[in-house]
Order: sequence, then C-alpha cells, then structure tokens
Amino acid sequence: MEYAVYADSPRRLSVQEQAGLSEALEAIVPSGGCIGPRGSQQQEEVYFTVDAATEEEAKQQAGQFMNRILQEAGLEIAFVLEISQR
Repeated sequence: MEYAVYADSPRRLSVQEQAGLSEALEAIVPSGGCIGPRGSQQQEEVYFTVDAATEEEAKQQAGQFMNRILQEAGLEIAFVLEISQR
C-alpha cells in the first residue's frame, strides 16, 4: 500500500535549508517529494510517499527517510511525522 508522509517543521526554513532538504529528498526518497509552507506559513512541510504493507512499517520507513534526509542536509530540526494511507 502507498502511504503519504507529511513531515512538519517547527519553524519556517531558510532558502538554504529548503534547498538542502530538497536535494536530499530527491536523492534519498525513490518517488521524490516536495517542500512547502504549511498552514499559517509559519512552518514548512516535507511531503513524500512510501510503499509499505502496514501503517507501522510506513512509519518506520518514513522515520528512516527523514533521519537520512536531515543528516544529508546537515540539519538538526525535529520534524513531526503524519502518515496516511492513500
């Protein structure tokens, strides 16, 4: 099954941070994804999808991808993950 992953940052990201996240996202997540403002535009949201048999597996994959993305981008930001079946 395909699951949508929404990873919300606690704050707006700088242009440089967004660029680093975008590059890492494209390099790490096979299906790619996107980054943009969320809600009141005081936060950024990273969006991508994962294929998994269960929601628990999707959460694990999403967490692993985000850890790798943040490490590759050189960021230490605590993103909040939301997972939903597509």
